[in-house]
Amino acid sequence: MPGPKPTAAELEQSVLAYRVRSETSREVVREGERRRTAALEVRLWATLARGTAHLPGQPAFREALRALVQLAEAAVARDGQPPDADIEPDHQALYDSRQCPDCDEVYVAIRLPLRFGVDGVEDDDRDRRLGALRQRLEALGIFEGRWHQRPAPPAAPAGS
Repeated sequence: MPGPKPTAAELEQSVLAYRVRSETSREVVREGERRRTAALEVRLWATLARGTAHLPGQPAFREALRALVQLAEAAVARDGQPPDADIEPDHQALYDSRQCPDCDEVYVAIRLPLRFGVDGVEDDDRDRRLGALRQRLEALGIFEGRWHQRPAPPAAPAGS
């Protein structure tokens, strides 16, 4: 049974604690001589200090995955509408971090399956769907590529 939904502050704390970032890739299928994109996959990566406490199955590893799933669920939520993406949390492996020396990473995938018409025409809405997902991720403080903190808000003008 799932627990209570995390607050915005708890989600933000998870982003900072795990230095969560995202990467986008395409799932390509071959149909005869033709290749086309079947899905877009946005991976949310959490960074963990290297060590035995973070092996798959250990509490710290499970906590990182739980935080990633909560962030993914928050990103695909669409104001009462059904999500247009699938969350695939079953990647229970550690990867050497390409971003942070002496760290490991784990990810949860958000998969945006693409729709094809009867005539085989690709989903012309995919860029809008991906853009909307990226905007929701950025609102959570998760940015594409290298991890970085949310930019500071502009300073208020003097005398305000």
